[in-house]
Amino acid sequence: MNKWKIAFWCSLVLLVFTILFSTYILINQAYDITYYKEDSKLVEEDFEEIIDVINNTDLSKHQIAKLIARKSFVDAKFLNSNDTISTYDKIMDSDYILLNKVKLYFDFNDEDNKLTEIQKRD
Repeated sequence: MNKWKIAFWCSLVLLVFTILFSTYILINQAYDITYYKEDSKLVEEDFEEIIDVINNTDLSKHQIAKLIARKSFVDAKFLNSNDTISTYDKIMDSDYILLNKVKLYFDFNDEDNKLTEIQKRD
């Protein structure tokens, strides 16, 4: 075989590998951007929820639960879901409230169960 044939096949293999690797990088980057946008939406919704909780309640679990149950009722009505009747009860039975990316913890030693801590959700 001539040297140019060997060089041609080596170059072709290198070109195909480069094209496949570049395609993989491009697709991977597209997925990363999509997940980043979805995650950003969830964080923004949590910020809006926390702002609403702080501005419109006295930080007691009862008022926060009513606010979130009302919001989830509106969302569920929009989505035609029937699981909103017990949302308030579910919130009142636990010692924390889960939002998209945040947990709101309450102090059970206090008679009003005031909001004590906001943590990043695992």
